[in-house]
Amino acid sequence: MRLLLPVLIALTLQPSIAERQNVLLIIADDLRPQLGCYGDTVVKTPCLDRFARTALRFDRAYVQSAVCSPSRNSFLSGLRPGTTGLRGFGATLRETVPDVVTLPQHFKNHGWHTAAFGQPLHVYEETALASEDDPESWLQPLYPPKSPV
Repeated sequence: MRLLLPVLIALTLQPSIAERQNVLLIIADDLRPQLGCYGDTVVKTPCLDRFARTALRFDRAYVQSAVCSPSRNSFLSGLRPGTTGLRGFGATLRETVPDVVTLPQHFKNHGWHTAAFGQPLHVYEETALASEDDPESWLQPLYPPKSPV
């Protein structure tokens, strides 16, 4: 009973699905903060600028690695590249840490609808861009970008 009571209290404090806020996470690497909402006067991004006025904008975002794949894996898993062993391209997060729970997987496991397009977790193969479909993270299949020709 001692263990059951905190669990019951936690469940009653959880907001219902109807009360939950929507979460939209936009990740754009390799862009740098070259957007109007970050003060760039050359680039024109009116829709993103308008969205940034009402959204949570990160002004101090740092990466774990100078390479995008280990940084994305770190960001979405909470694990540093030294912990995952991913320091470049060629291996996937699930290959190196099979039991990892990613950020979108956590949302999915707690009742949110998770979907993605593009390359939230990705690796580059020698010949073409390959996107890692991570079924554990997404409620619907990943919509990958078309490979460059």
